[in-house]
Amino acid sequence: RFAFFAKKMAKANMDDQHRNSFHYAEFDINRIVAEAAANLQQVAMVHQVQLQLQLQPGILPVYLDEQVTYQLMYKLLSNVIRLSDVGSTVKIVSGVVGTDVVITCKTTGNLIGQAKLDEIFNRLQQAATGDRDLTEVKGLGLSIARQLTEKMGGHLHYESNDAHGNAFTVQFPGA
Repeated sequence: RFAFFAKKMAKANMDDQHRNSFHYAEFDINRIVAEAAANLQQVAMVHQVQLQLQLQPGILPVYLDEQVTYQLMYKLLSNVIRLSDVGSTVKIVSGVVGTDVVITCKTTGNLIGQAKLDEIFNRLQQAATGDRDLTEVKGLGLSIARQLTEKMGGHLHYESNDAHGNAFTVQFPGA
């Protein structure tokens, strides 16, 4: 999966018109989120983490690259599971804010901390600038997911605080 992301990033960075490196189509993002969560049930069981879907009823249409969006959701959820405490719950919530479609993954348990999340999300930048040996960098999936989300016109935000716990939010324009 990492090779898929790395290949997409390299292709997108080489293309001045990055939209040409993706295959855009309209689809229901709820279906993609549900598929990614279903495919990660075994991983969640191994980590003793419960997945709880709270998807907005109906279709949430987006106009994105469906395969890349699935990979983003899979990578995001797998990393949230990995970062969650044993016995915790990951709530996956979908909805609409204004004209945007929003998917939020919230974890219960100990806070990861904003500084640690900043470090995790900036690892790709650190590896690209030579600050760290790429072979020693772990957790590149979240930083790659963030860059691909932005290349498709969306945003990936994260926060870790007492008020919201650990929350990872993907936001895309609705179709």
